[in-house]
Amino acid sequence: MINIKRGGSPSIESNLVLPSIEQMISDTSRRFYGNLSVADNDQNNVTHENASLYNYDELCLQRNRSKQETYHFAIPAGLYNTGTNVLFRLVYGNCLTRVRFQPEWGKHEMITPEKVAKWDASTDDFHDAGFYQTSMLLVVVKDPLTWMKSMCKANYDFRYSNASWFFESCPTHIRHSRFDWLPLNRGKIMNPTKISNGVWQSPIHLWNDWYSTLIRQLNATQYPFMVVRFEDLLFRVESVATQLCGCLGRGRYKKNITAT
Repeated sequence: MINIKRGGSPSIESNLVLPSIEQMISDTSRRFYGNLSVADNDQNNVTHENASLYNYDELCLQRNRSKQETYHFAIPAGLYNTGTNVLFRLVYGNCLTRVRFQPEWGKHEMITPEKVAKWDASTDDFHDAGFYQTSMLLVVVKDPLTWMKSMCKANYDFRYSNASWFFESCPTHIRHSRFDWLPLNRGKIMNPTKISNGVWQSPIHLWNDWYSTLIRQLNATQYPFMVVRFEDLLFRVESVATQLCGCLGRGRYKKNITAT
């Protein structure tokens, strides 16, 4: 869109037009996620991109076939800047189900088996024991490169060893991005006596640990969870809503939604 002339100033070509959402889906996101077009009989057989939700087949299709009970609550979670609020509004505004804003330990905190088991065994004014065995954790993930860049807008609970890196170089020179993650807000509930959630060599190291801990350690059969891509919330929001609402057990009450 911008031409850089040798020895001169950049100029913007006037004949260029921004791509449509359809073009972005077909050209850009397909490079990352492949061609996932399916026929939608409710919209005169118009094809749309079908979102891919991690654990959907195991926790939704098989559960529906066996006619098991619906999930009691949907509970969004995910790292900072991944779209947890977007997912909350999507489910709250479209699905016939109950939604919690976040789990008791905080939606941005790492999800570990020990943490889920601790709260699942508790009983309080909000739920009985076994709550996380009968509810669905909905975890949002954003691709690490885009997420890393978005984390340069605010440091949140991260205290960088080299503060100048954050203000002057982020997201480049990542080898200088070592940080201490302080347990603020709800993080203190699970970490009342410690001064840190841990030290990571970079935000990308944390991204890898956060999601790999969830995928590799948490038993989705015991504590149900699904992972939703942020990119699907942008480009395939209709498909996300249809799948989530159907999985959570009571269907949808709103159509033709947008990712806002």
